[in-house]
Amino acid sequence: MYSQMNMWRQLVGAIEEKVAEYCNEADLWGPGTQLWTSAATGDVILGEKPLQPGYEGRDVDWFTYRDEDGDLMPDLDLIEDYASQWFDFRQLE
Repeated sequence: MYSQMNMWRQLVGAIEEKVAEYCNEADLWGPGTQLWTSAATGDVILGEKPLQPGYEGRDVDWFTYRDEDGDLMPDLDLIEDYASQWFDFRQLE
């Protein structure tokens, strides 16, 4: 279970990094920009679909919200929930 938690944390960090990059440069990206995630490798790519199989794409706007000032921000709770779908954190008794 420890290794899965570590892999989950790394995946969350990689997704958060790419979403923050998008938020900081949102005006440079076109509408419908995709965030491509591979839990098997831990790779996260913003933009065009990778040529390698095993990536799941999602509209990067789905991972964002607007704060009180209207700034685009990464939704960390949603990112954590999204990343957890690839891991089974149940412990066997």
